[in-house]
Amino acid sequence: MLLHWLKQAILAGASDLHLSAGRRPSLRHLGDIVPLGSALVTREEAQGMAQQVLLWLAASDTPGPGASLPQDCDGAFHVPELGRFRANLFQHAEGHAMVLRLIPSKLPPLASLGLPEVVTSWLGQPQGLVLVTGPTGSGKSTTLACLVQQLNAQQRLHIVTLEDPIEYLHTSAQCLIHQREIQRHTTSFEQGLRSALREDPDILLVGELRDLNSIRWALTAAETGHLVLATLHTRGAAQTVSRLVDGFPGEEKNLVRQQLSQSLVGVLSQILCKTRQGDARVAAFEVLVATPAVRHLIREDKIAQLHNTLQTSAALGMRSLAQDVQRLQALGKISSASGHSAQVL
Repeated sequence: MLLHWLKQAILAGASDLHLSAGRRPSLRHLGDIVPLGSALVTREEAQGMAQQVLLWLAASDTPGPGASLPQDCDGAFHVPELGRFRANLFQHAEGHAMVLRLIPSKLPPLASLGLPEVVTSWLGQPQGLVLVTGPTGSGKSTTLACLVQQLNAQQRLHIVTLEDPIEYLHTSAQCLIHQREIQRHTTSFEQGLRSALREDPDILLVGELRDLNSIRWALTAAETGHLVLATLHTRGAAQTVSRLVDGFPGEEKNLVRQQLSQSLVGVLSQILCKTRQGDARVAAFEVLVATPAVRHLIREDKIAQLHNTLQTSAALGMRSLAQDVQRLQALGKISSASGHSAQVL
């Protein structure tokens, strides 16, 4: 039964498949939840499908809870002839449930993402911090993976990734790439970053800066001669800077602002908007480039002024989300309704 629903999700071009006891099978397609048929998944069917996912996770060496079904479980697995999937198993009031994200077998060309030109120039920096941010499902992982693919094709570097779980699998080409999964290859992002500094890396990719310690080590790595690519679940450049600083105790905030002002290369915030035809989605971007003026605002705790800098620094490659949405509307790629929805999320 699970294979049937996975095939349906692939044929529909969905990004996620939802299977829950007492609910209809559903897909996330172009950002919307779409039910598959009218039949409800029974408690027994949900339990059986959860057990199948656990077997696939065990076969892919993802740490699992053994034979018993967990309350929560994350991981990734591969199904022959279908592809690779990221899985989250959980329990709710009516039984077991799961969300399976479909991971494309091939990454799209970097040019197809529509990234601003200044972003690809960041890959040439010898050190510093590059942040890719946005809400869940906005394509952050795909953007980072495409940036790694670009590096792998053009430069001779050592890239170490820390991911939870590993989604896109990279094959070393020009670069030497080591992908490490949290809990499977290292205990935490913090421990992985600490170890990575002794692994002779040129570039570190951090799937998510989740806590203060991982932020500390990312800043340290960026200061000590490494280019760090990382994601945050934030919306907009100013919110990203605030999140990085405000989580620290008061006595550390000034030091963190100093570190960030010196190490930041740029912030790319993205969100997906439905096209005018409604049959696809296109990304709108906000770009903050760490110019001397931006570094000064961060250092002096004038984060509120960053938005004005974004709006008035187009010549330096910067843009606000609102400006990029207006650009997409002017090009006829998205409707005014889609642009408005993107800006109020």
